Amino acid sequence: MRGAVATDRGRVRPTNQDAIALFNPSDPTVRARDGVVLVVADGMGGHAGGDIASRVAVETVIGSYAADNQDPGAALVRAVRAANAAIYSESARSPHHIGMGTTCTAVLFRQGFAYCAHVGDSRLYLIRDGIAMQMTDDHNAVFDRVRRGTLDRDSARHHPDRHLLVRSLGTRPEVRIDAWPAPLFVRLDDRFVVSSDGLHDLVSDDELTDIVTSGPPEVACQRLIEAALSRGGPDNISAGVIHVSR
Repeated sequence: MRGAVATDRGRVRPTNQDAIALFNPSDPTVRARDGVVLVVADGMGGHAGGDIASRVAVETVIGSYAADNQDPGAALVRAVRAANAAIYSESARSPHHIGMGTTCTAVLFRQGFAYCAHVGDSRLYLIRDGIAMQMTDDHNAVFDRVRRGTLDRDSARHHPDRHLLVRSLGTRPEVRIDAWPAPLFVRLDDRFVVSSDGLHDLVSDDELTDIVTSGPPEVACQRLIEAALSRGGPDNISAGVIHVSR
């Protein structure tokens, strides 16, 4: 599995509150045992510590999921739950960090299957047979209307309430984490993309597909960032790409 990540603070925000990381062991024995993990987090809270929340989320997920991975999907969910507890505890310890939180979208690849754990409005896409499929739900104020069919996706992309999260990590002691009911069988030439909203708010699914399928992951990540920057880059921008190849 070949992968890459990239992040940029954009052209407006003074700091980058996104965090993104790829754990892809070079040792095949370690990779077979622990798998490959891709995680993106989009912090919120501004000066109150959004950058800390996103960093803690990514570091906790990658640092803790492999400690107990006999059931990979359950282990990934436990790792995201541990990230929620770590952020909430940090917020409680420091009055400057009260209210900080983050999205978190994590995907684990192990022995031919993919597993996902997700909170917030960062996203995981699967690009298969030239089609981008959104594999996570946005936990924001407008996505339920999209799901019910009362609002189309194009309108939701520009809706003023699209950034009002109804679920996030770190803002409460407990959080409901979305996970797939069964693992996804991974096919040769599948491409997986994680993104923060600073990317997918500005780049359409068709454009995402064209960019990601036209080059290796490291080139695709940079081109995705550049596409969002070319449209003003009003938010932090993060992209991670995994390509399943021979």
